[in-house]
Amino acid sequence: MPTVETGRTPLAALIRAEARIGLRGAPLRAALALSALLGWSVGGAAGDGAGLSALTTGDTACIYIALAAVYWLALAAARDASTSTTAIVLSKPQPMERLVLARFVGGYLQVLALLVALFIGAAASRGWHSGSFAGFVAYPGQFGRAAVVLFVASSAAYTLALMAGTPLAGALAGMYWLVTLGGHDFLAKVYYPYYTQNLAAFTLLGVFLIGLTALVHRRSRRGGTPPTLWSRWLWAIGLLPALVLFWRIVESGHDPMLRESPFMAEVSRQDAYLEKRAPGFMLPDQRGRLVSLSDMPGRICLVALLSPHSEEGILLLDRLRDLQRRYGTSGVQPVAICIANDQGAARSLAHGEGLAFPVLVDWGSHHAPKAIEASPTAAAYRVTDFPYVAVTDRRRRIRAIIEGISAYDGPQLEQAIRQRIEEEPR
Repeated sequence: MPTVETGRTPLAALIRAEARIGLRGAPLRAALALSALLGWSVGGAAGDGAGLSALTTGDTACIYIALAAVYWLALAAARDASTSTTAIVLSKPQPMERLVLARFVGGYLQVLALLVALFIGAAASRGWHSGSFAGFVAYPGQFGRAAVVLFVASSAAYTLALMAGTPLAGALAGMYWLVTLGGHDFLAKVYYPYYTQNLAAFTLLGVFLIGLTALVHRRSRRGGTPPTLWSRWLWAIGLLPALVLFWRIVESGHDPMLRESPFMAEVSRQDAYLEKRAPGFMLPDQRGRLVSLSDMPGRICLVALLSPHSEEGILLLDRLRDLQRRYGTSGVQPVAICIANDQGAARSLAHGEGLAFPVLVDWGSHHAPKAIEASPTAAAYRVTDFPYVAVTDRRRRIRAIIEGISAYDGPQLEQAIRQRIEEEPR
């Protein structure tokens, strides 16, 4: 309802009105159904828990729903021009920045509805195919990651389309998405909004775009009235911290395309050989604690390197959990290292599978033509095929190396463990 003093509609009412425009329309309802079906198709992933299902659903949202968000917000930004209602909208007694913000938030809420439908479909598929709700705690984290990515895609498309007055300009954000998808061999990790370590920086970049658009779009309509306080400062609040975060990502990371970490370069110079000490590392686990082999004196270590996005990787994690349950009292200690550019993948799998042993984040992973060439840790262990397991004795010397399907299926890994226990009871 308009206020008595100014005749302005409250911002929340404007947002609700914008959101209802799409939510009540047939196109969005059809998109919601398709999104739920897409979630059903990817949600029934392998694993004892929902870790891989949640991770796959999050990745799907960050690619396909993000592209849909670009299309949707670009159309929303240029809706008045396409329907010839610009004069009617501008005749309302509302500050321009309020109209800009309300339309963006309303459109973004519609995109979030697609995301909700996707995750509902995925969770339903997982429950149907597995008959269990184990590990569903992994879904909220991946939902949050995807929601941030959709905010970035939506803000970029909305800003470009609104400033240019045509939805074609918003399609440039979609082109950026396609370039990053096809450019893994040529682009550094910092360019990817959907990597967990980049979320904060890209979120602030999206805040900057919306703040700048609210401040400068149709400034002449404001006349002599000064812009609202939030629109004067929002762009700066977003831009300056975003630049700092992007700099820190590059400075503290490891990426041969931008900057190599001396620590990771040293890790890659090690070599794994039978009867020699296992290469050392110091990597954060799913709880953020730094873990190294020196923390496990007197243990028979199962050093596993895997891709968290593959079914083979999740099958290996489930087998390592079973082996720890059976042989943990004999000093057997699994240590899994996730070779992935997204540093949040390890945490998602560990929580989804309910793993108590360390699942480490290989923050030195980077883009390369082959996954086994994209990690200093994998280079140190001379990995030729994922998944990979090195079995050490109690003095951290490698006594067996098992790769491929034998790492998670067949008797080879368990036989190596039993041999170590027989030869070194304690």
